Amino acid sequence: MKRAVSTLKKSGYSGEIFYVEKEITPVEFKSNRLYAVEEKVKSGYGVRVFKDGRMGFSSVFGNNLDRAVESAIESVKLGVETDFSLPSPARIKGSLKYYHEDTEKIKVKEMIKMGEELLNKLGVLGDVSIDISLRKSVKRVKILNTEGVELEYKKTGWSFGAVVFAIVADSVTWIYDFYSGSKFVDRRNQIERYIKDLYRKSKTLAKPIKGKKDVIFMPSALHTVLIPISRGVNGENVMKGTSPLAGKLGEKILSDKISIIDNPFKSWGINTCPFDDEGVPTRKKYIFRNGILENYILDLRSAKKLGLKPTGNGFRSGVSLPFPDFTNIEIAPGDTSIRDMISSMKDGLIVYSVLGAGQSNIIAGDFSVNASLAFRVKNGEMVGRVKDTMIAGNSYRVFKKVKEVSKERKNFEGMHLPAIKFSNINIYGDGG
Repeated sequence: MKRAVSTLKKSGYSGEIFYVEKEITPVEFKSNRLYAVEEKVKSGYGVRVFKDGRMGFSSVFGNNLDRAVESAIESVKLGVETDFSLPSPARIKGSLKYYHEDTEKIKVKEMIKMGEELLNKLGVLGDVSIDISLRKSVKRVKILNTEGVELEYKKTGWSFGAVVFAIVADSVTWIYDFYSGSKFVDRRNQIERYIKDLYRKSKTLAKPIKGKKDVIFMPSALHTVLIPISRGVNGENVMKGTSPLAGKLGEKILSDKISIIDNPFKSWGINTCPFDDEGVPTRKKYIFRNGILENYILDLRSAKKLGLKPTGNGFRSGVSLPFPDFTNIEIAPGDTSIRDMISSMKDGLIVYSVLGAGQSNIIAGDFSVNASLAFRVKNGEMVGRVKDTMIAGNSYRVFKKVKEVSKERKNFEGMHLPAIKFSNINIYGDGG
């Protein structure tokens, strides 16, 4: 890589070499039995070359870096026009927790045993179909550029989750729990308790509910209303002018009860890292603080177009070109317990999971989903599961109607989220 960078400089080009290697070990159980065990390694290079205001790019899987550099140079004359500069060396935060030696050492037979034991524990639920996923990964990233940046890190990844499909009270019920991070955590007992508790509760049916009601989105379902907002703060959409948040830095957008944080320094977070895939140091930052929009999620290109500083959020899919993306999403906790949130609810809904994209104009904030696992609450008591229920609205308007945020938070697919109670949410169901 050093030789390739030196060649670029001598030839009058600026550029970068990005290298990634990922060892992935997934163990999958499908329909109550071991389905697949794999151990695979993928590696490759992404090369960007700049000259006379244009950029050339090439990528390759495997070790043929020389060919990738040649292709990037060949493409620069007809490449896209660009006006951003590659970063120079900068201070990188040390002592982050993202590599765990014991996680790397976990054997496949140990993963299979964990999966089998959880399968047996959940199997007592009876006639159910169970899927279990365990995944270990080791990722190595290295980036060099002609401005003097020379960075690398190694990190581990660990995920463990289960999904139970069952016919309960003549309807399909889908219950899941999922953990991910960079450190091995044995979640068998927590997953078992969580799924069994919801399965037991799902056996009692409640009358359907409809109209504008209070709705509690549990952490496992909160992504439904977060997706449009995450798209809205994405620098690519802001740069193109398609985001409704374009030009609104410093404005009050959400309820003052909501603070959303992008935290690349989270200990053992699944996306914790010291720098992004462009060599820009990462930093912890508020996207929204007490409802006020403070930052977009920016890579080098979108930051330059918007006249802002890059935020260290230029990431890649494999060896692709960089694009703006989050690291570890957190929502700050509130001061109310989930139990108190329920007890103060007169007539509403608690949503644990949703099915189907059902999204219409996502970038504008719209969402429309089927509540696959939701419970009706009347006079502070959970009275039973509801069927055939849809929830729809606009995330920007919904997040202005926050009544309470729970003090408890849960790791869900790398996000650290509370439960949130919203008021006057549109619920569509047969009856009421």
